[in-house]
Amino acid sequence: MDIQYKIHDGIDHVFDEKGNTFLALRKISWGDSDKPKLDLRKWYVSKEGEETVGKGFSFLTEDGPNELTNILTQCGFGETKTIIDNIKDREDFESSLLKSLGKEKLEELGIEIDEDVADEDYYDPRAIFE
Repeated sequence: MDIQYKIHDGIDHVFDEKGNTFLALRKISWGDSDKPKLDLRKWYVSKEGEETVGKGFSFLTEDGPNELTNILTQCGFGETKTIIDNIKDREDFESSLLKSLGKEKLEELGIEIDEDVADEDYYDPRAIFE
């Protein structure tokens, strides 16, 4: 009996392989389900090139992949330059960089931040007590 699955949104990334076995991150739905989930799993490839499902798991919540990413980077995994290259075009990149390093450190490094981002007012919860 073949296990039926469908890969969604082009999220199909092999991140480790050896011999006829590989590990992949996929957005996948199983059987007749129309609810895809992000999935990390071991797969096997037969001599005919057909994939067989191995052990793995699907994330339980939308927060799971984000938390795993945070844990992996906190533990030193991932190449810093690659991580920066992957996130540099995000809408919140400059404001997050400013919050993390501070304006003085960025200026010291010769990094110019868009004035709109640099002058952005951040909410100070102490303001409600004034």
